[in-house]
Amino acid sequence: MKDLFNDFEVISSYTTEQAIEDGVLVNLSDLFKKEVNESGILIPIYCTSSVFNNYIKLTPAAERALNDEKGRAWDLLFMSRQALKSASKEGNIGKSFYFKFYCVVKRVNPTLCTCKVICDGYSFTILEINED
Repeated sequence: MKDLFNDFEVISSYTTEQAIEDGVLVNLSDLFKKEVNESGILIPIYCTSSVFNNYIKLTPAAERALNDEKGRAWDLLFMSRQALKSASKEGNIGKSFYFKFYCVVKRVNPTLCTCKVICDGYSFTILEINED
C-alpha cells in the first residue's frame, strides 16, 4: 500500500520534548520512576499539565485529606494501566480509552473523575476528557 503522506512537506512539528519544556506535558516516567515501574508500565508515560495539576499535585483539599503526590500518581497510573490492559486485549492500540477513578480534588471526600489514555505504541499519554 502506498503511503499517502510521502509527497507532503512538513511545515511544522511539535515534539514530546518541546511539550515537556513548554509545560504542556509532564513526564511521569521521570517524576515517579518507582511508581511507574511498580505499575508495570514499560514505555514512557506522560500526562497533560491539567491532569497533573488536578489529580497528582496536591490541592488544598488533598492536603487536608493527607494525600501525597506519590499515592495520587500511583492511583492514576494503576487505573490508566488497567484501561490499557483491557484495550490491548481487544487490539485497540492508537485509540483513546476512558477510565474512572476517585480523587480528592476540590473537597475532602473523593470525587469520581474521568480521564482518557492514549497509546501510540511508543508512549502513553493521560489527558482530561476534553483534551486532544
